[in-house]
Amino acid sequence: RKDPPAAVGLDILRAQLALGALDSPRSASSSRVSQNPALQQSDVGGIGASPSNEKKKKKDLIRVAFWGICDIKYDARLAKKEERVRVLELGDGRSSKFSHHGRAVKERFDNGYCMDDNPIKRAVMTGNKKFTHDMFVQEGFAHLRPPTAAYPRRYSPCLAQTILQDVKAVLGEVVLKLANRSRGAGIVVVSAADLDATLQRLLKPPLGAELDAWIEKRMPQALYPDFSDIAEGLPESMAEACLHWWANECPIFVVERCCYSIPEPMDPDTPGAETYDGTMRVGFALCRRQQNKYREQINVAPFEIDWLGGYWKMPKVSVQASGKDAGLHALHHKMVSSFNSVEKRTAMVRPEHLQEVYDALTPALPLIFGSGISSVQMIMSVYREDALFCAFALARIGAAARVSDMGKAQQMLDLAKGKLSAPKEEDAQAIPEKAALSYIERNLGVCAAMKHNWAQASEAWRISLKHFPLNATTNYLMGC
Repeated sequence: RKDPPAAVGLDILRAQLALGALDSPRSASSSRVSQNPALQQSDVGGIGASPSNEKKKKKDLIRVAFWGICDIKYDARLAKKEERVRVLELGDGRSSKFSHHGRAVKERFDNGYCMDDNPIKRAVMTGNKKFTHDMFVQEGFAHLRPPTAAYPRRYSPCLAQTILQDVKAVLGEVVLKLANRSRGAGIVVVSAADLDATLQRLLKPPLGAELDAWIEKRMPQALYPDFSDIAEGLPESMAEACLHWWANECPIFVVERCCYSIPEPMDPDTPGAETYDGTMRVGFALCRRQQNKYREQINVAPFEIDWLGGYWKMPKVSVQASGKDAGLHALHHKMVSSFNSVEKRTAMVRPEHLQEVYDALTPALPLIFGSGISSVQMIMSVYREDALFCAFALARIGAAARVSDMGKAQQMLDLAKGKLSAPKEEDAQAIPEKAALSYIERNLGVCAAMKHNWAQASEAWRISLKHFPLNATTNYLMGC
């Protein structure tokens, strides 16, 4: 085994310390709820408690092609049922967190299910919010998503007004999201009045000499960072979001019209308890109707869906809370669930609400996951008019393939690279193209490192940082 290269210089170390900490790698069907004895009424999280904690033998477990989660805004107050359920995010249950009331979901899966020997692979779809949204629209379930639009990470004076018109939120709030981040990273809830100033801060990071000066200033506090100065006139809650946005590799961002949940208390047994605008998380398992070893992976639909239960993830601040801060800080803490806080805030879901969510999603998820195969042909067809996202999507497929098929991975990365030209501009207007090219080069470097070709890996990562010096993941790899 060849050893990786030694430290690559003070500049890389500085960038790694200043940026790396926040964005380093971490990595038509029927529901069978009533037929599965493991999915019965529960005291925790609504429907579905496992009847036993005893570990079953694998042959007695239900094999699933995929098990995952949906994060949802649900509002039973709305008159139209089709408007009550809005899916915010899909995820893989194997990498999701289940705290407090959510533990029953994980236990239910462990006690009743196991992964099939040939599971479907949907990381590309679930890991990108634009992919997820496009699949809902393609399969005819746009009503289950908030009004959504995607844009290159490029500021213009008319961008705010365009966003508000596109998502029909001229007088309301919108949610800005990085397309490839999860667990609340980079989420910003902002009012129409504050949108333009917020976009300027998120989309115009320090570059060139300004970036060098910024890193130099932050070096003494690298181990104990205080990022309160980053937001410059915006609330401190923007500071972490700014770092996620500045260092992100995806060339686009997603905007959703802000949706709300029915306010629920943390403890329903406490009279007069404060209520919260939570996010509901439900777990599900997708099972093939019949096993057929001759079936090609592309012909996996339709699935049957088993629901594993659900619970509320609550934000830090209640609906009733008031105070001087009525801007970005208040919106964030009233709307965004406490993904990364030490205190995990959860609550039960009323069984009738959980059932309504199941009824809404049962027709949708089997089709979306059955069709959500991110093939090269599909990417080239669907995004043929969008070279920027097409290149990023092809590179993402290549990154996903490198463990099982290194040749295919490098082929996809080269194809993606050929779709973009390096912009001559060095300002923030060139960030979308530079970020995408940096992502491609970073993955080419990972491919080389997996083959123990450290010289080639270092050169690819050097080019990655030349394209986009703020790429925290590349800085992280260069410092390893």
